[in-house]
Amino acid sequence: MRKTPLAHFGLSVLIFVLIGLCSPALWAQEEEKTAVKPFELTEEERNQLLDFFNASTEKVSAAGVLELSYDFTKDDESLGDDWLPMPTSVFGKVGQSVRWSRAREASQVGFGNAVYFADKGQWFHSAVFEPDVRVEMEARSLVGGQRKDFFCAVFAWSKKLTRRVGSNLGSQLMRISGIKSAGAVGPPPPIVFQEPHKFGYQIKEGKFEVLSSGRAVTETKSSKFLKNLGSGQIGCVWSGKISMCVGSVSIRGKLDLDWVGRKIPSVAERLKEYRKAAGSK
Repeated sequence: MRKTPLAHFGLSVLIFVLIGLCSPALWAQEEEKTAVKPFELTEEERNQLLDFFNASTEKVSAAGVLELSYDFTKDDESLGDDWLPMPTSVFGKVGQSVRWSRAREASQVGFGNAVYFADKGQWFHSAVFEPDVRVEMEARSLVGGQRKDFFCAVFAWSKKLTRRVGSNLGSQLMRISGIKSAGAVGPPPPIVFQEPHKFGYQIKEGKFEVLSSGRAVTETKSSKFLKNLGSGQIGCVWSGKISMCVGSVSIRGKLDLDWVGRKIPSVAERLKEYRKAAGSK
C-alpha cells in the first residue's frame, strides 16, 4: 500500500523522538572518549620529588599536591635547607637577618629551638606552587614592636617575585613591594613580647584569605593585590624593630608542574606529550 504524506510525517517524528532519547547516552559516551584525564605523577616521580626536600613530614599526591611541615623547635638545622637564605648557624656572622635561635632566645618565648628573624628581610621556600596553596606558621616575638613593624607570611609571583601579598600576623592583608608595605586592608596587629601568633593564608580560585588560628579573617580578589596572579613561592617578609622566633611552618599546595619538570626530566618529557595530546582533542 502506498504511504500517505501524513504517514511519512508520523514516521519522521517517531525517528526524531527515538534519536532524542538515545542521544544523551551517545553524547556522554563521546565525551568520555574525548575527555583528557588530569596529568599525574608516577610513584617513582613522587619519590624522586620528595628527595628534594628536608622537612619534618613530607607527602605528595599523584595530582602534584605537596604537603610539608617544618618543626623548627627540634635540634635539626637540616630543616633550613629548603629555604633561601638558609638560616645561618647560631655562632655564624653577627647581624644576619635569618639564623637559628640561641637557646636563651627560644626558651624566652617557649620554644625549644626556632628560626630567628631580625630587623628586615625576606625568606622563601625553594618550591614553586600554583596559586592554590595554604600556609600556616607559629611565631613569637622577643620584643614589643612599633606601629609600622610587620611580619608577613607571603606569596610572591611574577618575574623575580616582584608581586607580593601577605598575611601580617593573621590580622592584616598586605601588598608588599620588595620588603616594604605598599598598601593594606585591616588594622596593623600589635607585636607583643612572647605573644603567640598562629597565622598564615590560603589562596584558592583567585581569592587570598588571611588566616588566624586556622580561620579566615579577611579576604580579597582585588586586582590591586592579585594582579596577574600566577605560580610563585611562599615565604616571609618582615621589616621594622623585628626580633621574631618561628617554631613551625606547614605548607599544602599544588606544585607548578613546569617547575617539577625542571627538577625531574621524565616529568618534563611526559608533560610535553600530555599537553600535545590534550591540544589535539
